[in-house]
Amino acid sequence: MKKENSIHHSSHSYIHQLKLSEIISYLQSIDVPFSYRSKVLYNKFKLLKLTEVAPIQVYNEFLRLIAYETKDLQWCAKAGLSSCNHNYSPIGEIFMSAKTLYDALIELNKYTDLFQGKTNTNIIIENHKAFVNYEVSILKPDFYRFDIEYSLFRLVSQLRERLGENWVPDSFHFQYALTKKDKENLKKIIPTHYEDNAKFNAISFSEHWLHDNFNQKEYDETFIFFLKNHLDRLKHSTSMPASMSTRVQDIVHQYILSEKDISLSCIASKLYISPRTLQRKLAKENINFSDILDKIRCDISINKLVEENIRIDSLAELLGYTDSAAFSKAFKRWTGSPPLQYIKKNSHHKA
Repeated sequence: MKKENSIHHSSHSYIHQLKLSEIISYLQSIDVPFSYRSKVLYNKFKLLKLTEVAPIQVYNEFLRLIAYETKDLQWCAKAGLSSCNHNYSPIGEIFMSAKTLYDALIELNKYTDLFQGKTNTNIIIENHKAFVNYEVSILKPDFYRFDIEYSLFRLVSQLRERLGENWVPDSFHFQYALTKKDKENLKKIIPTHYEDNAKFNAISFSEHWLHDNFNQKEYDETFIFFLKNHLDRLKHSTSMPASMSTRVQDIVHQYILSEKDISLSCIASKLYISPRTLQRKLAKENINFSDILDKIRCDISINKLVEENIRIDSLAELLGYTDSAAFSKAFKRWTGSPPLQYIKKNSHHKA
């Protein structure tokens, strides 16, 4: 019964663009031989707003495809997957091999930021209770509630691997409001207490569990040592893109559909540098800000016009143009055709 509940929750969970941004940024910097399926998913993820969500099962499928297509041991470890066995997770192995639950949680916190986005986890002890909390500080809690719920339920699943499949935390805590129906649905997954409008997002349980050593499985210490060293190298490696153009692209993708001002000054302020410094750094990479902005606007425009049938005036406003005429002029410069002509030609081709 509990297994079915976990599966039910997973199939109705979502992940925010926030968590995808580092993956997208990385893939933009390498020449990945995308299959048709992974390219479709990649383009959809790339166009998500910061607070928009994608189904978690689609996200997991995307990770498996990329791990397979890159055949890159480092990438597989970053994705928590193995190229030859999708159920194998280096981080999971380390979590399970730790002597106590406290050690396991410390290890988990140490490595999960490799591709988790801008998240933070902590262990807090109060009145003989342990709280494992999960935070994404740059957004309001209700914007990323799916991430919170998925991450906390996933944590419980990992804890059950060590403590037994019937183990449940004493309570769940969420910083946002839950309706009566929300609580009823969550209790169907894990029957325990759910507190909303809490001071942090967390699960709680008796402190004594932190010192458990119930893990019966024997592990090759040399192998675990290798995994830890491998993940440490990943964490501090330069394989993640550090180019200024990639960082600018990532920020523009995050904010272009949610903020009116996507200017050089706006992006520079988000990078904590002056506009002039940003211009100079981009010039060293033989690119300028307007080229980056044009490319992203073009990609978004094509997708939304052909795939989503959005109105031209609505799209112009969404992308920060003063009117549809200015947008149409820019669109013709990008594609060689006015928007309506481009839609007709590509809709026919698609059909």
